[in-house]
Amino acid sequence: MTSLQKELSKAKAKEDEVVENFQHIASWIQELSESGDGGNKPIKETLTKIRNAVGEAIEKIREKERENEEEEAKDLEEEAAKEEVDKLLNLERQIQESSAWSHLKLVVDSFETQLKRCLFTLTVFPPKAVIKKRLLFHWWMGEGILKPGHSGVQEGKKCFEQLISRGFIIPVKDKHCEKNHYCTIQTWIRRLLISVAKSNAFLEYEETTFPNVDYTRSHRACLRAKKTFVSDDEKADGELLTVYNVSKRYIDFTAEWLVNKTDLTTLQLGRWKDKVADDKKHHIEVKSSDLLEGLGNCRKLRYVSLRGVSRLEKLPEDFGKFKDLVVLDLRACHNLEKLPVSVGSAKRLEYLDISECYLLDQIPNKVAELKQLRVFKGFVVGDPLNPKLCQVSDLVKLPNLRKLSINTGREFRPGELEKLHELKTLTSLTITWGLVKKEEPSPGETAAPPKHDANQNLSDAGGTAPATLDKKSTTARVNPTTVVDENRDQPSHASTGLAVTPKKAQENKKVSLIPPKTSRESNNKSANPKKQPTTTTPTPTDVLPPEITKLDLRCFNEAQFPNWISPDKLKKLKKFYLRGGMLESLGKGTGWTVEVLRLRYLEHLDHDWDELKSKFPNLKYVEKVSCKGLESWPWPEKVDSWPWPQKEDSPCPDNKNRWGERTV
Repeated sequence: MTSLQKELSKAKAKEDEVVENFQHIASWIQELSESGDGGNKPIKETLTKIRNAVGEAIEKIREKERENEEEEAKDLEEEAAKEEVDKLLNLERQIQESSAWSHLKLVVDSFETQLKRCLFTLTVFPPKAVIKKRLLFHWWMGEGILKPGHSGVQEGKKCFEQLISRGFIIPVKDKHCEKNHYCTIQTWIRRLLISVAKSNAFLEYEETTFPNVDYTRSHRACLRAKKTFVSDDEKADGELLTVYNVSKRYIDFTAEWLVNKTDLTTLQLGRWKDKVADDKKHHIEVKSSDLLEGLGNCRKLRYVSLRGVSRLEKLPEDFGKFKDLVVLDLRACHNLEKLPVSVGSAKRLEYLDISECYLLDQIPNKVAELKQLRVFKGFVVGDPLNPKLCQVSDLVKLPNLRKLSINTGREFRPGELEKLHELKTLTSLTITWGLVKKEEPSPGETAAPPKHDANQNLSDAGGTAPATLDKKSTTARVNPTTVVDENRDQPSHASTGLAVTPKKAQENKKVSLIPPKTSRESNNKSANPKKQPTTTTPTPTDVLPPEITKLDLRCFNEAQFPNWISPDKLKKLKKFYLRGGMLESLGKGTGWTVEVLRLRYLEHLDHDWDELKSKFPNLKYVEKVSCKGLESWPWPEKVDSWPWPQKEDSPCPDNKNRWGERTV
């Protein structure tokens, strides 16, 4: 009841604030409505006043909302700290007061420098936080704890596994993956590491065990909610190595704040949390894009993350100066409109993530000069007539590319996808189709060739933006986890760039890369339906890279797999994800090597469970979410993955029931 009263009080306070801000505006509107015919000039003046006042009132409300969010974040942080103190077990207190505590500190302090510094980075995060392994690797590379390249990644994995085996971190597993991608840390171990990290001048900490904003001794600054970042010590600024945003939501630094930070190697202004239940609570906003104007002075940068930062419309053209930059994470910068051409000059860049940047519709061709690039997420298929844009064919110039995700808002041209086969080192591929097509003309009508606007914007074409559809429009924005329907009987189609239509979706598809039939061919078929066409079907070509182990297809709009998606073409495939789209079947091919199969939001998929077992004999994990046609599968209720949890009195699954048949 107390919590409810508190929330109601907050709501009432917000209501009073809105009424106060708009009260004088309401009086002007009332005067305007009662003034009668007093001439146009007074009316225009009053309307101008109202317009300006409304803008000011809205800005005040937004400013107040930002302050409330900062206060909320601070409260959550303090609450977490209080909970940590209140719930600290007596055993932990006894350990800290015993001689064993001093011995443990000596043990940690005796670790080799690399492992010890890896451990210290864990103390920055709040108690009980779940941290992604990749995030730690990027930070370790930024600080020089790990070397760049494949050897550095392998060294990072070795350190991570050592921390697990020695009991300092606890792995947090995903249901669908046997590898350790996430971790957390016990409260008492975190306190132990804080004590050692402080004595090693790695960071300064408050009594609440959260990092202090003071960086004069540690050369590392942590941004926190309701904590002011003061940058007025030139000597300390010049020696600053790391700026890490732990919980600050509104970043209002001036354009000069980076000017003196010439030794900066790690800049994490974005969100560090990988999975959040409520995006609003973890929203990060900058006052202006100008706060990065001085970035060119930080020529030693190795790691830059602006993940999830809003109101960031542009980046400075200074990336050519960052000769040591290894990681650039721009994921979910929803206001970012352009990627600087100078990014192509960061020759040591290995990781580039521009996924979920919905306004970003062009990739400069200079990106193809990043020979060390190993991970590229968010590549946008651009206008094929613009020589300044990077095309799919240009990606073959990246000899070290290992992971790639592609978004397309237009049709793939003949032979365009085949270029992917030349990426011999690629092991993980994601493709998202974002264009929604209208129905095919009826027989006898000439099908107009697909139009392509040279200035087409991917966000308008779809990308991975939230789905919106206008019945009068031929295009829509499609979310990879959402199938857009105008009505249930005649669903809309996300384009694979293969001229697919609702009519064709009811038939078996031809090879995806074959052009659609002309009206003459359609008429001949109509006149003699039993006679097979005499045209020769091209021999299937290899489209996907030979080393692919993970394939993720989103909003795929074919009813059947094209022949380049088959077990004989993907002999090393272990993970197969299908999210959204028009797929009706998993094909006729048998002998898949897939171990993990995830099926999400496939409303039209209808595949027999027994048939699945015979086609995918190596399956270890199956997931189905919002797939109406798969409701006949013999799964328990309210369970979205197999193997499902066993009852305490039931035997563990063995070879006889490994497919999940219910046992009596």
